Amino acid sequence: MRDLNDSVLKHPYDQELKIIVREFAVLLKSIVDTIDQRGLKKRFLRKHELEVDRFYRKITQLDCESEEAIKCRHRFERNRSKLFTFLNHDGIPWHNNNAEHAIKALSKLRDNTGGSFTERTIKNRMILLSICQTCKYSNLDFFEFLRTGNTDIYSFAESFTRTKAATSSTSARAESLAFIPVTAPALPLQQTAYFCRYRYTPMR
Repeated sequence: MRDLNDSVLKHPYDQELKIIVREFAVLLKSIVDTIDQRGLKKRFLRKHELEVDRFYRKITQLDCESEEAIKCRHRFERNRSKLFTFLNHDGIPWHNNNAEHAIKALSKLRDNTGGSFTERTIKNRMILLSICQTCKYSNLDFFEFLRTGNTDIYSFAESFTRTKAATSSTSARAESLAFIPVTAPALPLQQTAYFCRYRYTPMR
């Protein structure tokens, strides 16, 4: 959509291009409205396939003469099988924002290194970038994953969830014992230390 907007801004008097962009905007708005109401569910999105067919019939029948309009129509026709794939699958976003955000890290790295990549380094960095972004979207600590030496993110996520649950249980138990005084005069020193160990943890 951003490319279409840029094309219209660069060619403000191209009416044929504006017709194609306007038709696509109407189609996309209808689809996005359904997504906002129903979510990314194919049983609700499939109804828009008729609108997609109608859109392509209109731009195919359009008698284009301008170079930009012809290029735009050709681009839509070339990517038809990919552009509306999300209509037939559950949970597939209609935009590529996630992919664009994921590649920003590589762009920053390229700027910092001046673009001095070799085939080996670019492969290694793409692997690290993939792992880093997967951890980010899974709410996992990327450096903690590397530190564990684990090679399976999903098993690491399961162990992280179990550890977090155990930590929460321990914290809840500690809070339940926190009301006991640190220096209970009626208790021997060893018993006092036993009951208070949840309240005080010496620095290592």
